[in-house]
Amino acid sequence: MKRKLTPKTVEHLKAEGRRRLEVWDTTLPGFGIRVYQTRRKVWFVIARVRGRQRRFTIGTYPVLALGDARTKARKILRDAQTGIYDESPPPESITLGAAVALFVTLYAKPKNRGWRETERILGKFAPLYDRRLDQIRRAEIVRVLDALVANGTPYRANRALSAIKKLLNWALNRGMIDVNPVAGQRMPTKECARDRVLSDDEIERLVYAAKANGYPFGTIYLVLLLTGQRRGEVSAMRWSEIDLQRRLWTIPAARAKNGHAHEERWAEFLLTFDQSSEAGRERFRPV
Repeated sequence: MKRKLTPKTVEHLKAEGRRRLEVWDTTLPGFGIRVYQTRRKVWFVIARVRGRQRRFTIGTYPVLALGDARTKARKILRDAQTGIYDESPPPESITLGAAVALFVTLYAKPKNRGWRETERILGKFAPLYDRRLDQIRRAEIVRVLDALVANGTPYRANRALSAIKKLLNWALNRGMIDVNPVAGQRMPTKECARDRVLSDDEIERLVYAAKANGYPFGTIYLVLLLTGQRRGEVSAMRWSEIDLQRRLWTIPAARAKNGHAHEERWAEFLLTFDQSSEAGRERFRPV
């Protein structure tokens, strides 16, 4: 979006929806402001250095007012044309947002089938995405975790800390940073193992409802109940994985969470799918 930036215009800029907003100044070409959903506003300028465009982050609003930001932008544009900015940005200048994108592409996608969840969890640190990776401090990360706990999602705070630790260790091994700021950081919340189990009455009602619902969701709930397997593995089950003669379900390595093929022997479970068996037809008939 192009617009003549004024103090009043900048003050009232908001990012609608889930996407950030970039507004380019019509007074000074190449200069603009980026607005995030968190209402964080960052000044930037695009300058051409040795035939290639480079983005320079100037500062944040309102710490840096419009007039001061324009002055700094003009200096950067002038210096770029006179050859002062003639070197590539150093590796350590990478931002957290750029590091997250690299981490997901180079590490999470090839090694983890749940890379989308990793990307989503790291999105909790979006307010820090414009910060240089080597300048992020432990206190800044802790503030993000504290906000998750305060919002009533303490376990999400634990997952967020685990994800950012893994990213920063990866960055440390690649030489992007010299120190992991959250090394040794304790989990925000102590987790308790769940011990909730279904009563016989609840199991009976669940089976009745699942049979009434039918395929596919009712069937999925029955298999989950009978095998205790993960939801993703059950929902992706294929007939080619089931050996009715041996009463065996083989979860292939490509779908198993640990990357190893897994065999499940559940005669009662397989019986429910054996249409040639009278017991299979009667097993879960509602009464």
